[in-house]
Amino acid sequence: MYFCFVGLIIFSYFIWNKMNRKLVLLFFSITIGIIYSLRSIETGNDTEQYYYYYITVINKSLTNPFIVYFEPLYHFIISRSPSFQFYLFIVTFLTMLLISLTFRFKKTWLSGFLLLILFGFFNVATDQSRQLLGLSLFIYLIDKLGSRRVFISGLIAGLVHVSNIIISPFIYFFVFLERKKKNIPNILYFLLLLFSIILAIKKYFEYIVFYFLSIYIPSSAYLRKQFYSSDDIGLGLMIYRSFFVFILISFFYHKKKSIGFNILFIGLLLQIASVGFMPIERIGNSLFYLGLLLSSKKELILNSRNWKVIIVYLYALLYFIQTNIMDIEKNGSVPWV
Repeated sequence: MYFCFVGLIIFSYFIWNKMNRKLVLLFFSITIGIIYSLRSIETGNDTEQYYYYYITVINKSLTNPFIVYFEPLYHFIISRSPSFQFYLFIVTFLTMLLISLTFRFKKTWLSGFLLLILFGFFNVATDQSRQLLGLSLFIYLIDKLGSRRVFISGLIAGLVHVSNIIISPFIYFFVFLERKKKNIPNILYFLLLLFSIILAIKKYFEYIVFYFLSIYIPSSAYLRKQFYSSDDIGLGLMIYRSFFVFILISFFYHKKKSIGFNILFIGLLLQIASVGFMPIERIGNSLFYLGLLLSSKKELILNSRNWKVIIVYLYALLYFIQTNIMDIEKNGSVPWV
């Protein structure tokens, strides 16, 4: 199925011109939305939970008060959907469309979506659809309102998924550095990578978050076993991500780092440090995908004459093969079969 998605991305690229941009993006988003709406509820661990939530809503049963009051836009979408398949469609359609509309040129759009599919975005979309819908709204609002209004964009997108409020300070910090023309020393990137690896090996994030949730939110879903990866898979992904960080730092060592690069970098560090522990990894995922999209418009634009960028895409292909075809992806998302 993922190869069909790649084919659709490339096909959309070739039929895109200055006159039909929005029509092509609508066609692409609708097609992806229809495909995702037809999936089994067993495709993506959270899909089944969304289905049960949908059933409680339409039957006027007790709903999750946290979602109703703190994520009302998501609750509105799922509660107003005439069927669960329509809900799956509209969430995926909006996710793809909102992200696509932030691209003005087809080459950067192609670069962005190739990086997304190779680094697991389409896989995660079968599972964490609520989080990615919120992220897509966040990305769209940043594009329309400007980077200086990050907190406003985060608050609005947080009405779909609260993770956008959490990642807003990270983004604002790098926007602040850009505005003040402050550069992060290159040695600091390597030191932060080393620090994140130490956090991963020692599992400090896992112990701290687990301890906090056990005391203050004992009913949290994140205390369930399903949100913890096995050591082999968690460490395997940590190694791939660590090497990717090393590639990025080495290739762009002598270049001024953009906001997108820094967001991508911090997202990768959180993914590494989480070593598969969901609460931290999901925050890292949001920053990672946002950074990928922003970098695809600058450092990582697909260019056959730039060997550094080509190597990044080849590494992304290797990551795709390992996580999807060879199935070392952790429990969060179930690959299409």
